[in-house]
Amino acid sequence: MVGEWGACSVTCGAGLQQREVVCVSQLQNGSYISTLDLYCSGPKPPTTHTCETQHCHVLWETSEWTKCSSECGRGIRRRTVTCTDPQGRCDIASQRTGEEPCEDHTHCNEWKTGVWSKCSSTCGRGLQSRVVHYNVIKGHVMKKSTPTPSHSPDSWL
Repeated sequence: MVGEWGACSVTCGAGLQQREVVCVSQLQNGSYISTLDLYCSGPKPPTTHTCETQHCHVLWETSEWTKCSSECGRGIRRRTVTCTDPQGRCDIASQRTGEEPCEDHTHCNEWKTGVWSKCSSTCGRGLQSRVVHYNVIKGHVMKKSTPTPSHSPDSWL
């Protein structure tokens, strides 16, 4: 007696199906009983075989993006992209990118202040001053511009 194939052991990729295979003998009254395999003629049919239901949709695992490689202007940010399939069978066409362009302008401009001068008075109230530059950085070239009083550091006391 050969049973029907069972369900595949996996929902995607290669798996196994099983079925029951039993040697039976028919009694005089027409009923069947199981018996030893040696009493059956011919080779025993297989009880398992491979099955593949559908291609597994393997996901790519990604790390967090790194900081932008530039703090002033265009740069590149990177991340690690790893195939999660144990056999490494990942579809390269669906692989996520490991690097992309980025822009960061957090350190493009900066205030540069000089040292304070000596006080104008040796006794009581006096004045001190210092040079203040607002540097606009373009790539690696810095150009000086005049500070705007409302946003500049204190230039005198």
